Amino acid sequence: MIKEAVRTWVFRRLLAVAGVALPLFISFSARAQNPAAAATPPTAPGAAEAERVIVTGSNIPTAEEVTAAPVDTLTTQEVNRSGSQEILTVLQKRNPSFTGAGNLGTTNANIASGATLGGTVVSIRGFPTLILYEGRRIVDSAAISAGGIQFSDVGIFPAGLISRIEVLKDGASALYGSEAVGGVVNIFTKDDFQGAELGFRYGTTLDGAVAERRGYAIGGVGNETTQITAGMQYYEIDPLFERQRSYSAPTINGTTNYAGSVRSQSNPANPPGLQDGRFLIIGEDPLHFPGPIVANSPFDVGVVPGSIAPGAGFAAIPQFYQPATLGKVLSFDLAQRPTSTLDTARTNVIASASHQIFGKQLEIFGNFLYSNQDFQSFLNAQPLSNGTGVIIPAGRHGLTNPDDPNYIPGVNNAIFNPFQQQIDNTSLSGPERLIVTNRYNTSNPRIFDNTNNLYRFLGGIRSQITPDWTFETAAYYSKYDITFVNSNLVNAQQLNAMIAGTAVDANGASIPPFDFFAVNPIGTNPGQVTRDQFNTIFGANIRQLSSFQRVFDAKLVGFPFELPGGKVGLSLGGEFRQEGFKISDSPEIFVGSVPVGIVDRKRDIYSFYGELSIPIVGASMNVPGVYNLEVNLAGRYDHYEGVSEDAKVPKVSLRYQPIKDLTLRATYSNSFIAPNLFQLFGPTGTGFTAPITLNGVVQDQAQISAATNTALVPSTAESYSAGFVYSPSFAPGLVITADYFRTLQQGIVAGFGGNLIIQSVNKLGPASPFADRVAFNNFPGQPGAVPVTAPNELFGNLASVFINDQLQNIAALHNEGVDISAHYTVDLKTFGQFELGINAIVYTQYEAKTFPSTNYFNLLGLDGAEAVGAIPDYKLTFLGEYRWQGFTASLIANYIPKLYNALGGDPETQDFRTFQQIQDYVVFDGRLQYTFVREAPASSAAAAPEPKDSKSMREGKNAAPAPVPGSTISIFDRMLNGTSVAVGCNNILDRTPSFVDGANSNTDLSIYDPFGRFLYFEVSKKF
Repeated sequence: MIKEAVRTWVFRRLLAVAGVALPLFISFSARAQNPAAAATPPTAPGAAEAERVIVTGSNIPTAEEVTAAPVDTLTTQEVNRSGSQEILTVLQKRNPSFTGAGNLGTTNANIASGATLGGTVVSIRGFPTLILYEGRRIVDSAAISAGGIQFSDVGIFPAGLISRIEVLKDGASALYGSEAVGGVVNIFTKDDFQGAELGFRYGTTLDGAVAERRGYAIGGVGNETTQITAGMQYYEIDPLFERQRSYSAPTINGTTNYAGSVRSQSNPANPPGLQDGRFLIIGEDPLHFPGPIVANSPFDVGVVPGSIAPGAGFAAIPQFYQPATLGKVLSFDLAQRPTSTLDTARTNVIASASHQIFGKQLEIFGNFLYSNQDFQSFLNAQPLSNGTGVIIPAGRHGLTNPDDPNYIPGVNNAIFNPFQQQIDNTSLSGPERLIVTNRYNTSNPRIFDNTNNLYRFLGGIRSQITPDWTFETAAYYSKYDITFVNSNLVNAQQLNAMIAGTAVDANGASIPPFDFFAVNPIGTNPGQVTRDQFNTIFGANIRQLSSFQRVFDAKLVGFPFELPGGKVGLSLGGEFRQEGFKISDSPEIFVGSVPVGIVDRKRDIYSFYGELSIPIVGASMNVPGVYNLEVNLAGRYDHYEGVSEDAKVPKVSLRYQPIKDLTLRATYSNSFIAPNLFQLFGPTGTGFTAPITLNGVVQDQAQISAATNTALVPSTAESYSAGFVYSPSFAPGLVITADYFRTLQQGIVAGFGGNLIIQSVNKLGPASPFADRVAFNNFPGQPGAVPVTAPNELFGNLASVFINDQLQNIAALHNEGVDISAHYTVDLKTFGQFELGINAIVYTQYEAKTFPSTNYFNLLGLDGAEAVGAIPDYKLTFLGEYRWQGFTASLIANYIPKLYNALGGDPETQDFRTFQQIQDYVVFDGRLQYTFVREAPASSAAAAPEPKDSKSMREGKNAAPAPVPGSTISIFDRMLNGTSVAVGCNNILDRTPSFVDGANSNTDLSIYDPFGRFLYFEVSKKF
């Protein structure tokens, strides 16, 4: 306890010193310096060797344009021409490697939002991918504390304030630690900005429904010793509802869960097409079914509000049943209420500062990042059935006494259970099976509101000890908070009390009983349930989630000696990190809820790493056939508190230039993913299995729990890459790259899966190794649970089946392929520049295994929608852009070939070529931009010095032109100078997303554009 208190005190003191001293130093120096006098002319070309800079993939600065590991850099220009404000979409439009599982964003509003709580996940080739902010980690989203996936939310970064994004497509745990299996995405905001800039954007879909708005402001001042930058962006976009697009409305995938659906035991005498026994279709809701309401409830002898008299014949129970084909049963329209994309509002703030106290010998720096994100989405009303806790007592339970003043003949005297047995979870299976369902979709759809807040403070010191040695240390703290509100959940106790006629409202007044079978149980007559009384059924679950990260790191980088091939580079570093999460939950009194209570977990992580760069042959040596040859070695050791195995991972890189124009490169690395705190210590989560087929018949969904496991160890991965970069001197501006990759990840944390467990237990019964994980009526070991006693007992009874599935280190994933790119920039002299480009990923293999003893099965060419991901055989992106005197016209395209739909199928046991085909997809985006440049007339005064933020200019960002000293330009020209105007259209051809049967919104929202043709307008002004 004392150790913990001292550690916390020291850490807070470090942050306090950085937070207080830094502004004081900056303020003092800014007043003491004369910016004009401090500026110096740029160094003449060729006067010095190229500047060494840090590039993602190495801690040692390099002057080489081509590194040993494949790194793709996106500049501000490329962010803009993507036409998107979502970082995930920006990356997908430029780099085809962002395919596979884990690429989830705000267009995954329903199913996936429960795992991300509005956050945005990026994944390179479907493997865990580490997100860095200017070279350092950021805290995991607090969604992890509720059992969501582990990820860093890239939605916290404002698109309008990003300077560049570096994408390392190679295993990199030896340099950066856990999660860097697929690679690293390193995001940089504008921290060297000079002057001020304002920008505004408005966009809208052509067929309505969705509009977006963005505004940002950024400003910066500085001189040779001090730089201060601050910026803010606000962005919002409306939600897209499933009913607003033809591909998602009406929904193709129906449900048996609606008012009036009553299912009894299968009858062998049923004619072909009769779905699973007898169905009673009681009412037809006009919002979700075509045609008029047939009856509100057949058990109401008279007419109630909103119903049509059913006519004679309801006295005999068998006549209530209407033979129902599968098409009729599943014709309930689920598309009226859900959203396809989130209603999103974001506010982002960035700030950074640096100050040289004694030149580069002692410099302090710091930055601040804040993000507020508000999300809202809608889902169909909560499914209700006797499988979710609904209890309907046997016999009549309405008003039956004619002397009661509320008794109205034909209106409220026949609310009862006609089946002469209590309907509850014990009637879900067996020879007397009876299942009743309902959902209050018209009046009370589920609403999900998230408010996500992140803030991050960093303060540090760096020193260039000698020209060859630098030292840097920093302390930073990040916290991610989520307030999650799930409204219109059903209070099971109140619902059952209202069915039984024993319920009271908040004031203690009695509530009349109501008919669970009815489409519309609300009435206005005496003795009927009013709207306010009906709403007492519903409530909201509120969860407060948070995650945090405290980090102190230090790094020494230098060039200790020189070989004939050049200087040997060395980097040594260490890091202490503390991470944790908390969750507090409102009382869980709702149907299907699992109490979470208060969970508070944290752990310490110690890391040590090193890197050595050895130049074996340099250009100056003039060795025939070897223009340049360099080897890079790296290694890392990580200790995670509470994890029995430490992580020790190496990396070897080779860079070889036989001639100046051609670079050959190769890497070998090990990576790891440490089990996260929730997987180790989190509470058990529950949900439903994916659709399961037994004996060739699609079954109901069983309930499944995912138990955590304190014995988990790190998952490990092995990566290879090899390729070339060719930039021929005879064709300036042409760059061709090709890189082979292979990644194998083993020991992935996963459950055995409901399908595997169900198939085994149904086939083998008690002899199955999973038999103790399955029970009827409740989870194994819980009150009322009934074990499986024979094979084939699960068939037809999955609605009453409960599965325990504990997390294990059991799964594996392997892929191979080639990344290819070709870009050619043609200098047309006085007519500007023209750029052509193509990026491609071609997979040669993509396979997985679910259990160590099973075989690998193919995933290549399959689409499992948001939860599983799409793995096309290949993916292409194209670019064409013309630039001339401030004018830019660009066209980009993305192509995804045909896929096979893995939803509802089992690629492990079935031939995927028998699955539904998903048509290929191509989308074109265009943009026109013009930047006004109004220069002052020539003057005899000296030319203005190069702006300090020359780094930004190198990265493709345009600083506002400065007038020649001593000259003047008109007010009108001054207003136009530095102003940019742009118009663009995404999805120019208005391509409809490819149909994916069984997927949310009938398509894969993780790869296909949900909006259709989208127009936008942007304007910005630099001062």
